[in-house]
Amino acid sequence: MKNIKFNFLIVFALISITANSSCQNTIEKITDTNQGLTDSIKPPLKIPADTAVQKPVEWVNDFEHIIDNNTIDTLIFLVNDFEEKTAVQIAVVTTASFSPHTTINDYATWLGDKWGIGLKEINNGILVVVSSTQRQVRISTGLGMEQLLPDQQCQEIVNTQMLPSFKQGNYALGISSGVKEIMRVLLLQAVK
Repeated sequence: MKNIKFNFLIVFALISITANSSCQNTIEKITDTNQGLTDSIKPPLKIPADTAVQKPVEWVNDFEHIIDNNTIDTLIFLVNDFEEKTAVQIAVVTTASFSPHTTINDYATWLGDKWGIGLKEINNGILVVVSSTQRQVRISTGLGMEQLLPDQQCQEIVNTQMLPSFKQGNYALGISSGVKEIMRVLLLQAVK
């Protein structure tokens, strides 16, 4: 396992770009039945700005209360263990509002910067943002992660691991599957 961590650190040192980036092709709106939730879910709501997510509780922050406690505990254990082994920081946030921003893209970039997800020198943070209220999901990465987890891979994770469960109303399973797939993909990249 130390070799995996060493390989990650070497890769990150080579990719030490300090700007933020995001998986650009992730789902912006999950509205049609081909790529998103069923039509039985309400349209996006306007949420007052004072309900914005302000402070992280842990690496998994279920501000929308759509994940059961057992899944939260398991995810916290997994992302902490993954960070210890690889130095990659993965955070999960569920939110009803993107305030103070209007788009999930801007919100994810702002929140990742505000919370300081990822090591600053190597920009290796990953933020998974899910909003059942707004019917949107995004995997946002720091530039240091783009070569290991490119936009197309993020889109595939959303489409294959997350959306099928979201369509059935099982956000806990979809988020858990997405996070586990992110970890699997990164570990495979480290071995190459």
